[in-house]
Amino acid sequence: MQEYSLDRGSGVQLAGIQHYKREVRQALGRQADDYFTGELPCQLIAEVDNPYDRNAVSVRVGGAIVGYLPAEVAAEVAPTFHRLVTSGFIPVTTCSIHWLPPREAGEEGFFAGANVSLPEPHLLLPINDPPPNSTLMPSGRSAQVIGEEDHFDMLFDYVPQQGEANLYLELRLGTRVLKNGTQRVGVYVYLDGENVGELSAATGKKFEPTLRHLDDVGKRAVVLGTIKGSALSASLTFKAAKSDEVEDSWVRSLPSAPGPFVPEAPSYSVPPAYRPPLAVSSPLPKRAEVKAKQAKSGGCALVLVTALGIAATIGSAVGGVV
Repeated sequence: MQEYSLDRGSGVQLAGIQHYKREVRQALGRQADDYFTGELPCQLIAEVDNPYDRNAVSVRVGGAIVGYLPAEVAAEVAPTFHRLVTSGFIPVTTCSIHWLPPREAGEEGFFAGANVSLPEPHLLLPINDPPPNSTLMPSGRSAQVIGEEDHFDMLFDYVPQQGEANLYLELRLGTRVLKNGTQRVGVYVYLDGENVGELSAATGKKFEPTLRHLDDVGKRAVVLGTIKGSALSASLTFKAAKSDEVEDSWVRSLPSAPGPFVPEAPSYSVPPAYRPPLAVSSPLPKRAEVKAKQAKSGGCALVLVTALGIAATIGSAVGGVV
């Protein structure tokens, strides 16, 4: 299974976190010995075999469950996650964890809270597949496509009912002959093989080195874009790193754009993934404690010594409380 990075979105507070202190401690490792507030990568695992909710989605950090998406959120995103899993992808995002360390020896610590970054349900997946032999350019700041008004006849078919959707766009280098007869290199934007606009000269210059490199190695440059529109007009933007912002690791790996995805369907074939919480044991006391309880009949009392969490009956007394 490949990881599919979700676009950044609003924070969603996790549910059931009180049951997963041990898992969070496991995920944090040595960091759990101190106060921790920060973001960690996490996987969103669809649990179709969950005995309580077949739409359940657990949030896992390093394989450890740290909570679940709220039921109402899971019901909205589960069909898309099921489609992703069936297509061979696991959705990943970031999880913000707030952890308070143990205050006494033997305590497990207190899991203060966690939330995940999640886009709106209709923005989870692009509405089209990437072209073959394509490389997904790393995310960066937003860039505006210009001239898309000249291609509205085509873009109209991509405007969803919600008025906004993510989609794959391809960037290509091209030349244009100016009125004075000189040629100008530009960056043109394509959607499913059709030209739908271009970048301004200033913006295009910042992507040219990347596009030339991809041309040299025989790869097609793909970016994750957004279409916004209505029955009257549409606009296109995308997020991609400029050439001077690209990391060397991306240049070496040139990751493929995720896809294609299986077609939308009423149901999907999703493998079982449910896992109950780790067993919670009683916290270990710092020292042996002696407690006495008066029996309801005859005034008997049992002296209980708790040592290392093991209760042992050591005696009884008659006629009063010890």
